[in-house]
Amino acid sequence: MKRFVIVVAFFLIVLSSCDEQRLETPSEAPYLMAAHVKEESLVFIDTDRYEVLLKDESPVAITEMVSIGDGQVLVTSKEGESLMVIHLHEGTISPFVHLNEGLTSLLYDEEKGQAYVADTVNHAVHLIDVSQQERLASMEIGAHPVDFVLSKDELFVLSGDEHEVIVVDRHLQEGLRAFSVVERPAGLFHDGEQLWVGGHGPFGELNRHIYSYDPNSGELMDEIEVGLMPIAFYGDDTSPYFYVLCHGEHSIYQIDSRSNDVVNKLEVGQNPNQIIGNETYLYVSNLDSDTISIIDRETFEVITELAVSAGPYAMVLEE
Repeated sequence: MKRFVIVVAFFLIVLSSCDEQRLETPSEAPYLMAAHVKEESLVFIDTDRYEVLLKDESPVAITEMVSIGDGQVLVTSKEGESLMVIHLHEGTISPFVHLNEGLTSLLYDEEKGQAYVADTVNHAVHLIDVSQQERLASMEIGAHPVDFVLSKDELFVLSGDEHEVIVVDRHLQEGLRAFSVVERPAGLFHDGEQLWVGGHGPFGELNRHIYSYDPNSGELMDEIEVGLMPIAFYGDDTSPYFYVLCHGEHSIYQIDSRSNDVVNKLEVGQNPNQIIGNETYLYVSNLDSDTISIIDRETFEVITELAVSAGPYAMVLEE
């Protein structure tokens, strides 16, 4: 009997190790980690010296990444059947919660220790307890959820195929309301008062605006002309400005949230995909020029266009 228990334990360890894969990671922060989709790799960039520290293969093409603290990063992949976690201190990537294929956007609620995951196969959003590594709830939310933001006790979900913002309670128990937005929407941002939406627009009449909505009524409040196909936003509490990434014009726009005015415009690399930042810098992944733009927020100037591996896509900062 004892021998049987030892054999079973051995095989469980072997199976577990098969799911876990090693990654080469930097010994210490700060750095930027970028996932690449054209060659399925991870690149680590020194954010003080603006240089590539190291590169390693990724077991999947990563769609999105979000830091959950303690050197852990949740990642999604459209091909994988699990939400995965990268342990940066240990240098591993492994399954976190088994769901299904088609996982894309991620949102981490640090206060509650919970994560929201967009499921484009089942047209649903899943709520994950991060500490327990388990799914708490799931809700079907319109066709092809592409982005979401939290505000108080409500989750705003952007439905890409139904051209709607769908509002549900943060526990995924009740649908509250919905309102129409631009066709083929992309990008969702809440500045504290207004809910902003970007997107590609209808075929044959591509969009050049971002749209502001009252998050309670869904009423259109304002629209601002920016570049062609605004698809991503970034803003934080350190500045009254937020930023809009226009991948059809290879540019980033700086917007004053107090006046809803365009303050400045800056060119970046070809086909930019994501923008993230901290109080000092902005980082833009440029899918087709194989670069990452590093931007000084104070001067709103590009410090460098750093050449990286093919197809930089999702990014996360480890500070």
